[in-house]
Amino acid sequence: MFQKKSLGWLGAFLVGGMWISGLWACHSAVEPAPAPLATSSQQHPSPSDPSFRITKEDQPRHTAGAPTVYSMQKPALTKIVSNQKKNVLVADDAFVVHEWGTFTSLQGSDGTLQEGMQHEDEKLPEFVYRRGYMTKGTEQLFSKVTQKLETPVIYFYTQTPQKVRVEVKFPLGVISEWYPDAIKFLPELHSSDDPKDGMMLWEGDLKQGDADVPSVKPDSVWQPSREVPDAVPFYTKKKYQPDMEVEKFIFYRGVGRFDGEVFVKSQEQFIEIENRGALIPAAFLLTVKDGLGSVQALQSIAAQSTASVSFRCAAPLVSMEEYLKNATTQLAAALIQSGLYKDEAWAMVNTWRHSYFQTPGTRLLYIVPRAQTDALLPIDITPKPTELVRTLVGRVEIFLASEEKALMEKLRVAHEQKQTLNLNDLGRFVEPRLRRVHALFKEQGQTELAAYSMQLAQQAMYMP
Repeated sequence: MFQKKSLGWLGAFLVGGMWISGLWACHSAVEPAPAPLATSSQQHPSPSDPSFRITKEDQPRHTAGAPTVYSMQKPALTKIVSNQKKNVLVADDAFVVHEWGTFTSLQGSDGTLQEGMQHEDEKLPEFVYRRGYMTKGTEQLFSKVTQKLETPVIYFYTQTPQKVRVEVKFPLGVISEWYPDAIKFLPELHSSDDPKDGMMLWEGDLKQGDADVPSVKPDSVWQPSREVPDAVPFYTKKKYQPDMEVEKFIFYRGVGRFDGEVFVKSQEQFIEIENRGALIPAAFLLTVKDGLGSVQALQSIAAQSTASVSFRCAAPLVSMEEYLKNATTQLAAALIQSGLYKDEAWAMVNTWRHSYFQTPGTRLLYIVPRAQTDALLPIDITPKPTELVRTLVGRVEIFLASEEKALMEKLRVAHEQKQTLNLNDLGRFVEPRLRRVHALFKEQGQTELAAYSMQLAQQAMYMP
């Protein structure tokens, strides 16, 4: 049991050193009685079952708005040795703060954002603090989640030991996981099933030198973020214990409900990318299929514009080794151009090496305009940094029209033949994909199949 959101075409593009107008030339094509409900590797309670979430009585003791400690076991520590040969040099009176992160949505072929994005891509270490042990570190199932806020990390650079206070707000979401410990969070546990009005507050000390941090395995998703040797360790006292906690950064992630500014539609011959916001400085279209991959650099996308990527002149799928080299190098260069240090850019790329670059599917990655980042995640840091860089990457998982048709046919056959489906066999982002095909069946007037697909989507709500 679990106890635990009138546009013109983009004027011109740069392709292989040549400018073309209107239509983007190259991208890889991607091939694309009710039946028993699906099964999965875990048993999931129904919404009517009071055990579907942790009750307040089940939670460890906490004070209102203060973090709850879920794992009382002290983690094993490993020493990070301070970097004697500095790659990043800051002035004696400088206080530099850099942040990177990403948010993820899944959009149907008509560009609609799909609900059900509260599920986990990458499992975090057990020492990370959580609101609870439902999906994505939540204490309950929040309703209509359309975005996952993934792994923002905040690095500090200073020559002088000092106290620091960091407050991050998430007006359109809830921060559900974080480390080190914070002194306060909002909203209070179980106060609403609406993911909004999130806030985290950290207070601690910045101290140069070696640091004893919780041990993680070399292949942990946590490890790459530590590979920024010049970042100054952040120390904070645990709320209810005498021990100090230390890490090379502040980490947080969560779930939310907002549209964003980029919408992606797919048809049989092309993908259309609509930017309703400010200039996007860099964007990349990635395809992973059958152990091969392709990356299409879209350069910048003008404000209030629409760009199209044709499947007919496709960037070829190449070996995974060649593709990974090209895709990771291009994204890292864009991150550095945004203001991140080289080590930070590669820390981000390596953190998402599997999820961004190796998982099957088609996705758009783009550098989020700074104003949008500040509106999405207002931040207040004391003392005020002499330099503050914030780079978010927007990630849109594209549910291609061909993929929608294939899943609809799969469900149709299962329903007609009364097959039992295993949700784990339906691939990634199961719940939002099922919700999308439910809407399509409903539009077509296929009421039985619409009801069947919604039943499956409701069961998928309880998958990790």
